[in-house]
Amino acid sequence: MSYIVGNPDKIVTRGLHIALDFADNACFASGSGATTCKNLVNSPSSTSLNNQVSHKATNSGIFDFVPHNANNNGNGKGNEGFLRIPEATISTALAGKNRATVSFWVNMDNIWIHGGDSNSVLLSWPIANNAATSPYSCLALTLVRSNNNFRAEIGDGSTRNQQGTSGQSEAISAGTWTNIGWTWNGSTITSFKDGSLYGSSYSTSISSFGDPSADLYIGAYNADNFYHYDGQMGAFYLYDVSLSAAEILQNYNALKSRFGL
Repeated sequence: MSYIVGNPDKIVTRGLHIALDFADNACFASGSGATTCKNLVNSPSSTSLNNQVSHKATNSGIFDFVPHNANNNGNGKGNEGFLRIPEATISTALAGKNRATVSFWVNMDNIWIHGGDSNSVLLSWPIANNAATSPYSCLALTLVRSNNNFRAEIGDGSTRNQQGTSGQSEAISAGTWTNIGWTWNGSTITSFKDGSLYGSSYSTSISSFGDPSADLYIGAYNADNFYHYDGQMGAFYLYDVSLSAAEILQNYNALKSRFGL
């Protein structure tokens, strides 16, 4: 199976569980009106395109998260778009494990705010499919509004560890494609921007991922649509291993020309 149009051998496949890329017709073959896309890794599961997520042909094919008819109810909820990966797929990939990598591309329009919401979620494996339940997520990547940095979070169901962003330079600028890489090796969270180490690694106290019995959301915290993301996303890869810095760079180099870098 090709995980990248034109360069099928350049994306790291070691430990790869989820690969989504609208540039590949096997992922999205039904045009802009479709409501699901296929995981390009051998898996029967489909990913739902909820609300205002659409396909665009730019950059060979991307996901577009479009704010629309926002319901400002004081909880940061609105009719925004998100992708939902089924519980069975993400649980098989990560539940009880102590290694993970996420590698994907973002192009932010802005950090959309409703009801005092201060951040935007790029990725969330929440404790509950609906409602915000402490300790919130077993896996999350968040854009922090105060400095446009991304913050990684992991949890075991009762405790969560967050990699802070204090002292980091601005990570993401509106209107610019950025590659985000994030790894956890069982003891340390490490973030990457455009193939290079970003910020300081963060030591963790939990020993493995919990299993929150929930779906994985891309572009929102959960189905209640807390902390939604406003912008585009390109190819998305999730692994059950901790990729090396060289492998993170390999994924970046494989797609950088497609995204104008």
